[in-house]
Amino acid sequence: MNGLTFILFVVFGTLSSGNGDFEEKSANFHPVHVSFTSVEYNTDKKQFNILFKIFADDFDRIIDKKYNVFLNLENGHKPDGYDKIVSKYILEHFKIVVDNKDYTVSRLKFTHLELKEKAIWLHYIYKYKGDSVHFELWNSLMTDLYYDQTNLLIFNYHSFQKAIRFTNDKTKEVLSIN
Repeated sequence: MNGLTFILFVVFGTLSSGNGDFEEKSANFHPVHVSFTSVEYNTDKKQFNILFKIFADDFDRIIDKKYNVFLNLENGHKPDGYDKIVSKYILEHFKIVVDNKDYTVSRLKFTHLELKEKAIWLHYIYKYKGDSVHFELWNSLMTDLYYDQTNLLIFNYHSFQKAIRFTNDKTKEVLSIN
């Protein structure tokens, strides 16, 4: 993990920390609505390793709201087929377009989910063998639940690194790497 990614993990951890003792009626309330995404290219494996960190209770809530499926990931449950519904949501709200070609649906593959510190950590890979200088990143995670949602993303590709802030009003970033 590089320095910039570590700093964002620390910031996100600080924003999401607490004793976790919420009353039932305020269980879905956080003082900030934030997610973190790391997109890091692994040259040896010719793939992007992608990590999404999202508050578990919020994610359960959006899945229930959109698809009428209550996963209860917040309590460590992983019901049969959870990966399909999780990936359905991710694919509707995140994509990588390389050189004006969107292969997200065919290349973004779920590997596993972890629950840590009241957040789910969704691990994905995106196979990519070529070299490119043009990327478009789309991130609208949780914006369909919270109008003030902020999605922080760190993009690492070879020696290029960029931190991006996505919001309800800004869901796309174009990167030209020279």
